[in-house]
Amino acid sequence: MNHIIDMRDLNITSSEGPILRGVTLTVSPGECVALTGPSGSGKSTIALATLGHISPGLHVSAGSLLVRGENVLPAPPRWLRGETIGYVPQDPGPALNPYARVSATLLGAMRFRPSRRGQREAVALLLDKVGMSAQLAKRYPHELSGGQQQRVLIAAALAAEPAVLVLDEPLTALDPASQRGILDLLRRVRDSGVAMLLISHDHTAVDAIADRRYHVSAGRVIVGAGPQPRSVLTPNRSMVRRPEALTVSEVSAAHRRDEPLFTRQSLVIRQGESIALIGRSGSGKSTFARCLAGLHIPVDGVLSLSDGSPVPWRVQDRSKLQKAAVQLVSQSPAEALHPQQSVRTALARPFWTLHGVRASEEQLARLLEAVALPDSVIHRLPGELSGGQRQRVVLARALAARPRVLVCDEVTAALDADTQAAILALIAELQSRENMAVVHITHDEAVASHAHRTLSLTDGAFVELPRLRARLAYAGRNSS
Repeated sequence: MNHIIDMRDLNITSSEGPILRGVTLTVSPGECVALTGPSGSGKSTIALATLGHISPGLHVSAGSLLVRGENVLPAPPRWLRGETIGYVPQDPGPALNPYARVSATLLGAMRFRPSRRGQREAVALLLDKVGMSAQLAKRYPHELSGGQQQRVLIAAALAAEPAVLVLDEPLTALDPASQRGILDLLRRVRDSGVAMLLISHDHTAVDAIADRRYHVSAGRVIVGAGPQPRSVLTPNRSMVRRPEALTVSEVSAAHRRDEPLFTRQSLVIRQGESIALIGRSGSGKSTFARCLAGLHIPVDGVLSLSDGSPVPWRVQDRSKLQKAAVQLVSQSPAEALHPQQSVRTALARPFWTLHGVRASEEQLARLLEAVALPDSVIHRLPGELSGGQRQRVVLARALAARPRVLVCDEVTAALDADTQAAILALIAELQSRENMAVVHITHDEAVASHAHRTLSLTDGAFVELPRLRARLAYAGRNSS
């Protein structure tokens, strides 16, 4: 068979030891090959290698990677990226130019740029392919939800008409209905003869589209490995009436002059309570999370903590105690971490800036252990971590602040099944021990199964769902 990607006994090494160990795999035109495995196992390193990219501090110690018969490591040819291989990264935020509108991003990615008269129609067609309204073409990346940013990147990759698509967790930020739409689109693209390398923790998606799968573990690949069982804890739902941890009153929010995402909505979150907030991509869930954290200023409304006193919406206007009280675990960890600050600096900073104490080595080690990260990552920069490892660093940093309310925006989306279960168990333990309230922004039914209440953000309003109706909403059979 004519393989467009042919990886032969590839070894990639860092100063701390091997990252990839004798990786051998192939991808042919019209074929989808999936990589599954735990966070930090080497999946994204394989994906980047197909682009001819080796992260700083790593080097090829043995083997080769051929694309169309030419070795692309360590010096990739000019024709490799864009024209031959399109790439959709795990973290959409940093991949988009913050100063470019969606339309400019898509036009710049097109292999054959249309005439000025045909540009609007060409952009609208690409957006329609990924299930987005043409009206969003005028927005900047920060005015999009994480799921919308993800779909813009998929549209941009398709605009270049590549021979190969490399997709690193392309579905994590999408609601179930959008996931099905993107999977249908990717099937059509694959069937047109495009080769695909898919990295995913979603075994359902892998089963739906992949022709072959490899399981990656500790830098090695195993052909045809099946999904690992996912352990899901059953929460104790016997919530007695507890004191309020946070109250949101009559809040409305929008992006610039657009229609409001939600209008005059109120919500009470009690100490030790967990709430799951679901809804379609772009419905305003992440905007609500950013409002709570002081990163998006709503049109109106009042936010207060347990003592009843109002909390400023703008994070710069909050006291240290108010900043510590509400912590956000962002959907895009690569944007949330300073690229030139080590993990140690990131974890130690909340101790000093919010509580005025210096973190001990023992405290930092406990934080890493709590989020299932090895001590060896303490001196690494964010770019030297996998997407799942970055997500856990952001969670550990939020926990270092000792919050009263933890807002988790797709906190487990980049994690493998075992790590997801461990992180959810940790959060549940903190809820019980510290009376910490948790807001889960999620598309994952297993995450919401840990919540005491499930709300849907639909048509600008919070609607509380009974348990059965919540399950139907996740399945995409019920839009509310």
